[in-house]
Amino acid sequence: MKSVLTISEDVSLLVRPASANKPAVKAFASRGLNIILADPSGDFEALTKALFGYDTLISAIDFGSQLVQIALVDAAAKAGIKRIVPCGFITVCCPSGVMKLREDKEVVYSRIWYHRLPYTIVDVGYWHQLSFYSVPSGKFDYAQLSPLHQVVGTGDVKTLLTDKRDIGRFVAKIIQDPRTLNHKVFTWSDEISQNEILRLIEAKTGEKVESKPVLVAQFHIQCIR
Repeated sequence: MKSVLTISEDVSLLVRPASANKPAVKAFASRGLNIILADPSGDFEALTKALFGYDTLISAIDFGSQLVQIALVDAAAKAGIKRIVPCGFITVCCPSGVMKLREDKEVVYSRIWYHRLPYTIVDVGYWHQLSFYSVPSGKFDYAQLSPLHQVVGTGDVKTLLTDKRDIGRFVAKIIQDPRTLNHKVFTWSDEISQNEILRLIEAKTGEKVESKPVLVAQFHIQCIR
């Protein structure tokens, strides 16, 4: 888990002790960032002490550890954090019944509101890296987070997309704006349909994309399951 803490113009990273020797952490340290070791799943008092003196806590915890943020929120409230940005960074959908990951995030949000902790929740568009299709040559495979072959419904409905590499820059701008305090903010880069993506890929590569149509009702059932 890497959670970014900011105080004035200083940036520190809160890192699990088990991750201290990871190349990414060492790369941040080489750039002069202060590394603070604490485990949200460990000693609560030690975690709270690690947060004292900071104004803003930005959580970038991994997707499988969302509920670990409960302890992080509790410690932030006790330490007097002035704004918490929980690990949202997910496409907007219903708070329950559609996406388990979203349900876990909503539990964390409720904990923030329980403490009356100042917050900014940032949602983003669906990731570009999950939205483009494979071509027979496989030239895009290295950049895809998962293969995409389905076209849902007619494929003409536009989707709001965000390049995951832009999220950090968006968040940095959002938290500098005082209007975003105690608000949910939604940010995206592009508005484009699946069919437009298909046509763009085929025009640029000269390759025919093999796509599979899926009825909206079938897709809805898959999401619920």
